[in-house]
Amino acid sequence: MFVGWEGVGLASYLLIGFYFKKDSAANAGKKAFIVNRIGDFGFLLAMFLIVREFGSLDFTHVFNAISVNTEWHGGILTAIALLLVLGAAGNRRRSRFTSGSRTQWKAQRLSLL
Repeated sequence: MFVGWEGVGLASYLLIGFYFKKDSAANAGKKAFIVNRIGDFGFLLAMFLIVREFGSLDFTHVFNAISVNTEWHGGILTAIALLLVLGAAGNRRRSRFTSGSRTQWKAQRLSLL
């Protein structure tokens, strides 16, 4: 799953920074790369905590361990959940850097009409 996550990050970086000769596209690509690294840090930290606490990254193993042990509610599960959200937010946040190019694209499209 993490390899696929990185593939999406690479594709996003390449698509956002495609017109690298334009300063705005190059800067947006750099911002997307940095935000992706922040998201990856949260995702990796959550993965390490899951392995430390449950001994596996297998979803069925983790969910079964949580359902069997009722005392798992609390700090560590909250930390894992928040770190996973940080990873997802870092991955999702990259789309915000393309808003300037979308506005320019809409303006060019309207000028052709």
